[in-house]
Amino acid sequence: MSPLGTWPVSGVRSTRTLKAIRSMRSGLRPYRARGVRAAAELDERARLFLVAQPN
Repeated sequence: MSPLGTWPVSGVRSTRTLKAIRSMRSGLRPYRARGVRAAAELDERARLFLVAQPN
């Protein structure tokens, strides 16, 4: 199963989880720059997830 298919959609309030997602986005940056589609898709999902979280 793809990691994109198992992405959590709601209820995450853990600071550790949010930090991990931010770190993941940073790690994906070089792959997005190279045009890796899966990295771009995962990064977009992470971005949308972070936007949906209350600050």
